[in-house]
Amino acid sequence: MNARIMLFSFTLLISAIILPQGINFPLEVIASNNLFNNRQFAAFDQNGKIHVSYTGQSGTNSNSREIYYVYETAGGFSDTLNISSNTVDDNYSTLSIDNNNKVHIVFIGRDAGSLFQLKYTNNISGSFFTPVYLSTGGLNKATPYSKIGPDSVLHIVYFTFTNDPDNAYYLKHDLRTGQSSSPLLLAAAETSGDFDASLDVDSNGKVHILLKSGGVFGGPLRYYNDISGTVTQVNLPVTANVTTCKVAVDKTNKVHIVYRLESELRMYYTSGENGVFSTPVVFTPPGQRPSGMQNIAVDDSQRVYVIYQSSSANSGKGFYLVYGQNGIFSDTTLVYEIPPQYVTRNSSAILAKGNGYIAAFFTPGGVRDGIVLADIFMKRGQLFEPVPVEFASFTYTIDKNSLLLSWVTASETNNNFFTVEKLTDGNWEALGVVKGQGTAISSNSYYFRVTNFADGDRFRVKQTDFDGTYSYSNELSVDSGPSPDRFALLTNYPNPFNPTTTIEYTLREPGYVTISIFNTMGELAAVLTQKQHEAGNYRMEWNAESYPSGVYYAVMDFQTKGKNQSAQMFVQKMVLMK
Repeated sequence: MNARIMLFSFTLLISAIILPQGINFPLEVIASNNLFNNRQFAAFDQNGKIHVSYTGQSGTNSNSREIYYVYETAGGFSDTLNISSNTVDDNYSTLSIDNNNKVHIVFIGRDAGSLFQLKYTNNISGSFFTPVYLSTGGLNKATPYSKIGPDSVLHIVYFTFTNDPDNAYYLKHDLRTGQSSSPLLLAAAETSGDFDASLDVDSNGKVHILLKSGGVFGGPLRYYNDISGTVTQVNLPVTANVTTCKVAVDKTNKVHIVYRLESELRMYYTSGENGVFSTPVVFTPPGQRPSGMQNIAVDDSQRVYVIYQSSSANSGKGFYLVYGQNGIFSDTTLVYEIPPQYVTRNSSAILAKGNGYIAAFFTPGGVRDGIVLADIFMKRGQLFEPVPVEFASFTYTIDKNSLLLSWVTASETNNNFFTVEKLTDGNWEALGVVKGQGTAISSNSYYFRVTNFADGDRFRVKQTDFDGTYSYSNELSVDSGPSPDRFALLTNYPNPFNPTTTIEYTLREPGYVTISIFNTMGELAAVLTQKQHEAGNYRMEWNAESYPSGVYYAVMDFQTKGKNQSAQMFVQKMVLMK
């Protein structure tokens, strides 16, 4: 039996809505006037509202460039605010939002000596202060990419821009002390005039930096982080010349990287954890020559989103979206086809949150009333149907005079927290709260220990969403029973069942127990428990509401370690009849 189980092919199938060939969300205007507006950068705040900074220029006069900012309110977008407002060339803004919903904007602007320097402002006091210089003297600075961390440290990667060979540098500014670090040389690198370096900050406040080193038209890809406490280069599985590279870190601190391979002019993706990166995969078709992307985004389900313009004349004039998960990407989807009144495609940016909610920003350009200009538009909406919170199992363990309740969710959407409840005198009493995972398509396990219990006590788990809606698990009754004298996986009841059934097992001695559910094809359907157990009697429920009718097998694998290590396997046939 054990050998046969090992030959099974385990496959996890995840369903999603297949997108049509175009994104049909409403078109919203961010900036449309007599300016050449571009290089937009956007962020969600803690309430899901959108904030955007961008460059606006009068015609082809670069000295007229200013940094503008708009934000979303309950009644729509605010009036446009001129952040720089100095009639001196300002450009390349990036925007990020801290945990207190305060906005931080970094850009370049000329100093009194006409050198481009790093400039910074925030609205912590309630309004934006006059931008201050974070750099002085030296050489021209270019294309700074910034992000505020959870520890109030602002991280910036930027290039120098001269007639001589240039370099990429990293700088951090601590808002708590008002002090900036000395610039750290990262690599010899030339900027192409776009964001050729990007960075993100993980939940631990660690910075992750990605840049194109080498010449203007491509060079080696470089990745750095300061997880060790010092900014250190980490090797990537990429050796050829690249451009258009972007990095994003998801809520689990997994690193996602995209770049354009110059030998093919196609976009590639790799991801990494603990310094180990996956084999790169290509995710754009030949012939498009993607460009113009300001950033990439990752939602709570670890889907990566990339929006770009096709810069090849024979591939269609428009902006395109590609999204992917676990290295598997969608087909290219048209976001916006350039209408006749526009003739050029400019910058694009993307935001994502939850399970497939996106906001896509894009900039077509043209001539209106004899004026060269560009407008910034946005489309936003839900790409995927929400995945409900689904309890896969609810069980207990009696261990040293305490009761350990454990439950497994197959998926979660918008989940805020769980409340463990006990039936007392006919009323459900709250015992405690366990924080949820928000939105997740993968399995998650939770635990809660009860010290005051008796045989016959009944428990349940209430899950509450961020919007206040809630639902319940099945109820669980405690039965400690006599000490077991055998190992056994008992027949489930009821059997046949719809949609829940109770699974009981007994352990004569402590060991590591895995209970899995397989279908008749040998495919893994669910894992109900996978942890160390004490000797005792156990009971759990399997909720098969989302599974099709048919025959399933509950498989218990029991293992002990040490001098007398052993392994045993038990199987019970179950019939789900809907």
